[in-house]
Amino acid sequence: MAYRDFLCYGDVIALKYDEDTDGFLCTEGLANSGCYLSSISRGSDGDVALNFRDCVFEVMPRLQYEYAEHKDSLKSKPKALMTPAEADRHKRMKVATQRELDQNDAEQARMQGKSVTYGSIIQLIHVRSRRFLMVADRSSETEKDSLLVSVDHGSEAAWFRITPRFKVRVEGEKVCIDDLVVLQAVKRKCNLHVGKPLQQGLVVSSKAEREVNASPITGGARVVAWRVSSYFAFTNDSAQFLKSGDVFRLVHAEEEGNMCYQVVKDDPHVFLKLADDAKTSIDSHSLWEVELATAMKGGLVAWSKSVRFRHLTSGRYLCVERLESLADGPVGHTLATTSDQSKATTLFRLEAAGVQETELVPRKGKVRIVHTDNDGIKLWLTTTDVDISSGLTDMERLRELDTQRPLVKFPRVGLRPMPSDSDAFHIVHCPVELIDQVNYVLSVKPRLEAFTNKLLELPPYKDSKPPPPGSVSFDLAIGVVSELIFYATKSPMAKDAMTHKALPDRSRQKVLRELKLPDLLFGVISALTVEDGGRYIRLANLLADKKAHLLMRLIYRLLYHYSRDYSKNEFSLARPDRFRVFQVHSGFKVGSAGLLASLFSKNFRVLERLVGDEEIRRFMDVAKTGRSVRLDLLTALASCNGKPVLKNQNAICKRLFTDEYISVLYHSELTPEGRIVWVDHEPSGGEKRYTTAQLASKYAFQQRFEMCSGVSF
Repeated sequence: MAYRDFLCYGDVIALKYDEDTDGFLCTEGLANSGCYLSSISRGSDGDVALNFRDCVFEVMPRLQYEYAEHKDSLKSKPKALMTPAEADRHKRMKVATQRELDQNDAEQARMQGKSVTYGSIIQLIHVRSRRFLMVADRSSETEKDSLLVSVDHGSEAAWFRITPRFKVRVEGEKVCIDDLVVLQAVKRKCNLHVGKPLQQGLVVSSKAEREVNASPITGGARVVAWRVSSYFAFTNDSAQFLKSGDVFRLVHAEEEGNMCYQVVKDDPHVFLKLADDAKTSIDSHSLWEVELATAMKGGLVAWSKSVRFRHLTSGRYLCVERLESLADGPVGHTLATTSDQSKATTLFRLEAAGVQETELVPRKGKVRIVHTDNDGIKLWLTTTDVDISSGLTDMERLRELDTQRPLVKFPRVGLRPMPSDSDAFHIVHCPVELIDQVNYVLSVKPRLEAFTNKLLELPPYKDSKPPPPGSVSFDLAIGVVSELIFYATKSPMAKDAMTHKALPDRSRQKVLRELKLPDLLFGVISALTVEDGGRYIRLANLLADKKAHLLMRLIYRLLYHYSRDYSKNEFSLARPDRFRVFQVHSGFKVGSAGLLASLFSKNFRVLERLVGDEEIRRFMDVAKTGRSVRLDLLTALASCNGKPVLKNQNAICKRLFTDEYISVLYHSELTPEGRIVWVDHEPSGGEKRYTTAQLASKYAFQQRFEMCSGVSF
């Protein structure tokens, strides 16, 4: 845009800080709501933020929140328990809240496209997370005399007055693009400010990033100005046409399959995943985001404009690689991906697969995708006869490609030098809720990876020395896993994730599987315990370290919610390497035995494939030690869905009633007086006798008695 172009409501902008360092106001907005200054890389196309998609905000007018703050209080008390006065107040509050929401929608629609003037109160909504920039009522992370700036659901704390940095501009004038502005928080009476560098840890990944906070207006703090950088100017046609930042699936019209990118057995592939109904079947690996050729400029996509396709879950860009030519032969090309968005090989154009009615690409329709290389050769995306699943076993197909159907093919997407009507793709946009779910998990994964790396950086474990105090901070990892438990069950945050009970959300379970979150969790386990290859602590000492023990329990609780009532997720955990980890941990009160019982109780194929005589022996060895007597697990091994598993029953009975495993069960004994006593054979070889009344008052006995009575033989 030119210098004299004005800022309007509905515009999408970025706020650039260019005083003592360069950067853009940035936030993840989902797993981490804090704001910081994004790093900038110098390239041939100018300054580019390393994660610019996290730096864009939409300008909105001031909205009202008089009744919205009472929205949660309406659900705090069941309607049946309300008095007549409370019920009447509840009804009036509900009507007022809805009226306020309608007024806000009307105000937003009325102000769209109108110029923003200095002195106006505006709100900035983060495009990626759809949360408002706001000043919280607590201190910042780096400067205790400043307030924390974050993104959250709307409130009066999200009101900002936009004022000019220099007196050459006055209140009432229109705000121009590239102006230097000061943002004043109306409710907290402070200015948006750039703080000190953030500490390296789980929150951010670079030492160069600085926190964005809010300093008091009257505190003598230096006034920080932000340059208004335009990303996408508001237009009334934005809902009808494809625009930068849109996330969609490319469904091949002829083959009826989603174009996906995935690493299969260490080999990256761009391929079609065929489905019974490709337009409704959504896979996380099939989500693509469109960007214009200039990464920091957005807008509507035109047929004549070059675009890039960014794979949402991997962050890689679709590209065309040039193969080495054979002697006196043509130069070949192949479709691939790259992490370098500046390459010319990542540029494509869209062609209409029918009549081109407008200069802009419609939001819905059929397109062909074409790339032009440096020699002017045009190449169109097409399907090939190469099946990437060829040679995979049934279990590898399930693990890598998420299907149990052996006859389904996965044709690789290639290139052809001539266009064809058979190579058209439908642009199918995705629900915003699904995109938010995927983005949330993607923002969580780096934090778990950072924690795992911290554990692996510890010196080799020595029995004589406990872990160095403060060597690893467990608080953030515990918080992340706790949040994931509430995420999997689609529940609001509560105090205790361990006692949280709710049904898991199937679509979120699917996202966790497709993004391979269990691999990350097992990576944490492996880095934590010495028995699994880690350097922090031995399992025998786990109970003494409260935070390490809590983290392990939370991980197994999350895996329980991840796999609950979802056979594909259960099969993803039923791998021999993971099964051995569950077995080793089953005696240390971390929840692995309960997870195994839930996996076995409804999966006959899992029992048949993974459980043999040796595995049953290991479980019974754990039970007889007295650390955790899990007869419910033996019950799950002996029967599945009420049907007996004969080979497991025989293996359990063969050991259960022998002297070696006598300590697993209580045994009744008749005294000379004719009374029944219960004999507990301790692992050390001793015996203790109890009356029924004595044991009935003990929870441990009740649990063992109930489990014993439920064993199916």
